[in-house]
Amino acid sequence: MVEESKGPYKNGFTATNDASNDPELVFAQLLSLGFEEPLIRKALKLTNDQERAVQIILKLQQDQEKGSFPIQKEIINDVKEPQIETAQNTETGAQGAERVETFKMVCLVRTDLGMGVGKIAAQCGHAVVGAYKNLVKANSSKWNEDLAKWESTGHAKIVLKCKSKEELTALYESARDLGLNTYIVKDAGRTQIEPGSLTVCCIGPASSILIDKITGHLKLM
Repeated sequence: MVEESKGPYKNGFTATNDASNDPELVFAQLLSLGFEEPLIRKALKLTNDQERAVQIILKLQQDQEKGSFPIQKEIINDVKEPQIETAQNTETGAQGAERVETFKMVCLVRTDLGMGVGKIAAQCGHAVVGAYKNLVKANSSKWNEDLAKWESTGHAKIVLKCKSKEELTALYESARDLGLNTYIVKDAGRTQIEPGSLTVCCIGPASSILIDKITGHLKLM
């Protein structure tokens, strides 16, 4: 199916016109665009249309920067993740709500190195490839399961800011302690930075809930 472009919007994001307004699918698509999960949940409380959700998220981002929230607070404060209906009791046919679990991969980029945009892109590429090679080499059933779920839900890749080598290595160790797939890039130093510099740490793919325990406080690049 050919998708019709509905952007790009002023911050570079582009929405697509999909025939489905399934909240779970729209949630995954918005996450893959790099939007923060709390803002996605707020937008999906108001609409299941992807294009409209993007507009709401962009407005919320502007309001956050200004410190104002014109959208009704009682709606915003009561936001939950999109839910799907599942049969919890097969005997009675009772219906219950199951939380939608999302999966993502994050790249943590050191901002103190002053790398250019092209250098950052290359380093993130190294990190993602390295993390994927880890998965293939380890052949862990848990990691393979996370990989399959990540690929089936839009394979979201989020790039976050990290302020120092010390913070980067601390987050790397925290991710390892949680049993997450990790890879950290040590640059050869051919351009811009010193040889042996630790530039980017890739974590995942894994459950967004687990990753956010480690990186939830970091800001987007």
